[in-house]
Amino acid sequence: MKTVFIQESDIKSMNWSRSLFKYGVNSVPISKDRTVLLFTVLWYWITGHTPQALIFRYLNDYESLFKTLVQLTLEVVIVYFCKITGIEMLWICHNIKASSVKNHKRIVQYRKRLMLRSCEKVLFTHKCFVEVGCRNLRIDRNRADWTCFGKLDMASGRLDQNVIRALSFTRTVYDSRSACIGIWPGHLEEKNLTSFRLAINLSKCERRIAILVVGDLDYLDKSTKRRISSMTNVLLIDDFVNLHDRLLENVDFFVKGTNDLSIPLTLFHAMSAEKPLVVPSSSYLSKIVNSYNIGASTSASDPECKKVLNLVRNWDASNSKNFLETYSWEVGAKKISECVG
Repeated sequence: MKTVFIQESDIKSMNWSRSLFKYGVNSVPISKDRTVLLFTVLWYWITGHTPQALIFRYLNDYESLFKTLVQLTLEVVIVYFCKITGIEMLWICHNIKASSVKNHKRIVQYRKRLMLRSCEKVLFTHKCFVEVGCRNLRIDRNRADWTCFGKLDMASGRLDQNVIRALSFTRTVYDSRSACIGIWPGHLEEKNLTSFRLAINLSKCERRIAILVVGDLDYLDKSTKRRISSMTNVLLIDDFVNLHDRLLENVDFFVKGTNDLSIPLTLFHAMSAEKPLVVPSSSYLSKIVNSYNIGASTSASDPECKKVLNLVRNWDASNSKNFLETYSWEVGAKKISECVG
């Protein structure tokens, strides 16, 4: 059985790892800390268990310039060590144009060039990104491939206070009027600000649409939070909220989308909950949503509310099931396994 190391022990790498085992690959999630990564690779090599491949993922950096320079130095050492020992290197490029956290732009650009020069294969997170990724990153098509995410388990069991608060809001909305409820979940940042505006504007233009916004909202200033919180058909929870199955039973659609070339995990949250996804028409994600008939796209500044209401009214849950049959953790893992020599 082949052994590969994959960067960061998060929900994505854990699901890929479970599925990779079916294809004869023992995938070991490793800390994103480059010091831990280097010493883990060294230890496996010394003990005679050298991995076949090392899979890089995120190129996020630190606020501290010193820490970022140390990170860069360790990556250079890791790359050269892999070259010397014959360890294959792959890069799963989650975001074609940028990293989620980028404090030192020039250093991140150099690290990206290092990955592009050193990795045998670059995998994008959807097959529609392969051509556009090759153009943007200027790599040959034979060095590019794709992988994907898959179905996500919804939280269940005991309800915490945030879920109870969100449930109370949805019940109040349904009791007071005939309405549909959308949810915008996640970490608010520049790249998904347009979809956040879409969610708020949907609640403004149509009283039958209520919006639940949950997650890390530190990007908003206090006055904006107060203004949005005062809206009767919007609930703002500036904290992590489990996407509990009881809560999602009362939700009719998701809102998300980014202004860059990446796939938000919210797409798979929506499909797993068998709910449509509404995205800004300006986002690249709109092409995927429209191609697979799994939601709708509309202007963020002047949304077509009737389009969203009709989407909810006529939604066919089999569309999400079909999408998850086409894109699953098993499919993604198979694509990764095929890239490991």
